[in-house]
Amino acid sequence: MDRREWVKGAMGLSIAAGLAGTGEASTAVAKDSPLALQTLRAALVQTRIGLPDPANPQPVLRSNLAHMLEWLDRTQAERRHDLVMFHELPLTGLSFSWPRSTVQKLCIEVPGPEVQAIAAKARQYRCHVTFGAYIVDRDWPNHFMLAIIILGPDGQVIDVQWKARNIMGAFGNMELMTTTIFNVLDRYVEMYGWDRVIPVARTTIGNIAASSVQLEPELYRAYGMKGAELVLRVATGRYRMADVQGASLHNGYWSMMVNNAYLPDDPQGLRRYWPDGDWRKPTADSTTVLSTVVDAQGNIVVQATSPEEQIVSVEIPIAAHRAARRPTVMHKELYDRQWREFVGPYPPGAFIAKQPATVQDAATLINPGLRRPR
Repeated sequence: MDRREWVKGAMGLSIAAGLAGTGEASTAVAKDSPLALQTLRAALVQTRIGLPDPANPQPVLRSNLAHMLEWLDRTQAERRHDLVMFHELPLTGLSFSWPRSTVQKLCIEVPGPEVQAIAAKARQYRCHVTFGAYIVDRDWPNHFMLAIIILGPDGQVIDVQWKARNIMGAFGNMELMTTTIFNVLDRYVEMYGWDRVIPVARTTIGNIAASSVQLEPELYRAYGMKGAELVLRVATGRYRMADVQGASLHNGYWSMMVNNAYLPDDPQGLRRYWPDGDWRKPTADSTTVLSTVVDAQGNIVVQATSPEEQIVSVEIPIAAHRAARRPTVMHKELYDRQWREFVGPYPPGAFIAKQPATVQDAATLINPGLRRPR
């Protein structure tokens, strides 16, 4: 389906400006949509991941979808929620051992049968639903993306926000294969405009940015500059609490981070991060596996009680937050020269001409372009 068709009605007006395809779309803050409520009741759904068998993935994919739908029912039976948010990859999970050919078998289309099944629940409960997934797009042959899909209470797709960039240089001779905005940047901007590089969806429950990127404060500053009120963050495995709290504190928006659950029979589980499996022990780098809501002052409002499956419910005074929201305060003239002169080690566009077949192949495409920062 063409990306332009994803924009539905008034909720999509702010997105439409960035879909003109000219590459010249404004990055200015768009007009807010009127809020449909004073208080937003949101649910973070911390569920387990079932990894598919690459030789026969469909049974587990169907089971994972059924598990999502079951937990969506549970979430609304427990207490009505206006927003139900799942984690990064509830349909598939991930594995570094999967080649591109395997991941592409696990990808969904938007809209496709999986999205339509979840959209039916959004319509049933008149709620927004968000979840991460590997997706394919016929405008991007041979690519696959990790995106967060935002569904409205009418079941329509409000937005599909691609991951902005992958972590790079962290896995030795391996890099992630996912196509991100950064590693096809020029073509992406040519197709969708600069406004879509930092997408913020204007919805009736608030201005929403969604991302699985960690440890990139500049990205989260940019969301604030574009008027984000709710930043929906997702993870697989773990994340840094300081990263999420800092983004909210510095930019004045609410952050919701949903991680996957860990089950007692998980063969790897928490021992990847704590040798004895005791997730309660503090770490020097503020690692946590618990889904968390952080307010606009950087305070933890509510957090999962354990790494096991559960629903984390929160009420956000979104109308009062909007009324009190200040524009981003940044004295950019102090930093402009430094920004213009800085050259990062990884140039954009590594996956435009060729797409990697494996994580090792991804490294061969990314590493030859390494630059020495000035």
